[in-house]
Amino acid sequence: MSVRGNDQAEGLRRMLGRQNPRVVTLVSGARGTGKTSAAVNLATAIAASGRSVLLLDENCETRNAAGMLGTRTTVDLMDVIRGGRSLEQSLLPGPEGLMILPAGRGVPALSGLDEHARDRLVEGFARIGGALDYIVVDTVAGAASRLLPLAHPDQESILVTTADAPGQTAAYGMMKLLQSGLNKQRLSILVSMVHTEAEADAAFRNIAAVARRYLGIDVNYLGSVPKDRRMGDAERAHRPIVDMFPHAPSSLQFRNQARQVMQWPGPGEAAGDMENFVRRLILGSRVQVRPGTYLAA
Repeated sequence: MSVRGNDQAEGLRRMLGRQNPRVVTLVSGARGTGKTSAAVNLATAIAASGRSVLLLDENCETRNAAGMLGTRTTVDLMDVIRGGRSLEQSLLPGPEGLMILPAGRGVPALSGLDEHARDRLVEGFARIGGALDYIVVDTVAGAASRLLPLAHPDQESILVTTADAPGQTAAYGMMKLLQSGLNKQRLSILVSMVHTEAEADAAFRNIAAVARRYLGIDVNYLGSVPKDRRMGDAERAHRPIVDMFPHAPSSLQFRNQARQVMQWPGPGEAAGDMENFVRRLILGSRVQVRPGTYLAA
């Protein structure tokens, strides 16, 4: 490598090492669990505390994070990959200073990046990463997600589930996938759309018992989100419920859960830096996580 090349590489390492944003990945075993709503509200609540937050959205459907907030998506990660936009130009504004990166179209294309495009993407994340406190990742439901490698064993992940039997079964399937594919040993459980706290507690205890007995996974109870008619009102207004109805039962729960997330310890240096984040981003586009196939994170 030339002297100039060494200088460029050293400069990039300094950019990547300025700060390690905490990556919080939300996953679910099936659709319809309220995962995207949880991602939007948790990210908004964290941003409202004064933290700088990026919401990375893998979903392409109209009910993705941008769609829930009534934000029209004109550019996304695909435009960055093709070189038509910088990463900064692809970010969408959200409430409380939240930034949203639509990535659904771009994630599958990451596997075909040439060296120049890869370097451009790494540099883009390095530029914005130095100012970020949190990256909240809303994955596609189930094994179809290509962002599961972002659920690094040393990073925090939230499994969103419903309390009914099908929801618990799907949650077990996702836990098994993360444990066998990523060596995931700990996970936080959020039980969504419950009628009572007792219902949520019973569901969590069942999930925790199965996780310990069959998978050896340590699960933490992050809390529950009650069925709340004002959630629908907020979604129709394209606003997070924590912003539109701050005293609603679900808002109080989301804000409490956001406080818990902000109290979690930071990742180790190797797990948390932006270079590893981008590496896992590209890894996921190439090889989907499958049961029994361990991916080095």
